[in-house]
Amino acid sequence: MAMLKSISPLMKVLGPASAALPPDEQIQAVTALTSLMGDDLAVVGERDDTDWRIAGRLLATSIRDSELDGAARVVGKVSSILRPGDHKSLLALPGMNLMTREQRRAQAKSGPNPGEEANWLTGPAVMLDVLAVYR
Repeated sequence: MAMLKSISPLMKVLGPASAALPPDEQIQAVTALTSLMGDDLAVVGERDDTDWRIAGRLLATSIRDSELDGAARVVGKVSSILRPGDHKSLLALPGMNLMTREQRRAQAKSGPNPGEEANWLTGPAVMLDVLAVYR
């Protein structure tokens, strides 16, 4: 976000032909959200030949490659298993600290709301404490 603000004078020099930057209010809102969430990533891996998925948290300090798409071998400790039809919020992954315990429990009971399915992991799935990702 700081980079966006730093190139603002350059964008003004280039004039109307250049792409417009988002308004300051939007930049500040995204900055506040990212500071709340931190730089850790919740990742979900899936294969075409099975319904099973794996999910876990990657520590930002341990990520060397910003490109996470594609095939990879993941090594980790299984922290929990979701049976088919069970749901777990990706915002409630251990260590993410985005919600209080009460909020996580209430959300787990209610399940995903319509339109929010992308923020949920649906079983069958394995939750991992990720140790390494090899590409």
